[in-house]
Amino acid sequence: MHRAVSLFQAGLLLCGLLSLPGEAAAQAWPSKTIRVINPFAAGGFGELIVRPLMERVSKVLGQSIVLESQAGANGTIASTTVARAAPDGHTLLLANLGPQVISPLLQPDLPYDPVKDFEPITQLVSSPLVLLVRSDFPAATLP
Repeated sequence: MHRAVSLFQAGLLLCGLLSLPGEAAAQAWPSKTIRVINPFAAGGFGELIVRPLMERVSKVLGQSIVLESQAGANGTIASTTVARAAPDGHTLLLANLGPQVISPLLQPDLPYDPVKDFEPITQLVSSPLVLLVRSDFPAATLP
């Protein structure tokens, strides 16, 4: 089952990468090493997701893929790196809710715009978020 999920994810990533819009799609792509910028700590969640896919996708594309961890600042460091990179499809972000949704709401002066500076490629994982309180707290719903 795990192998089937991994192959499915690799296929999704490959489909997403091959459908990059604009100039990146018009050029011979990939023409150099692909960098995947990871906003999580080295050895953590980001590597758990991307490392199994990198080897398969690299073989299909015939190009090296490098995972580069840039943890910190709730993912804004990694997001800033990718936003400032050349828009050629060779620098990708392993995005998450933190730097793309939460940080812009809390910090309006970020050095990137999560809507204008990024183009979604594919969803690799889905994870529910749950809001919990102590069992003796009187609230049972968010309102």
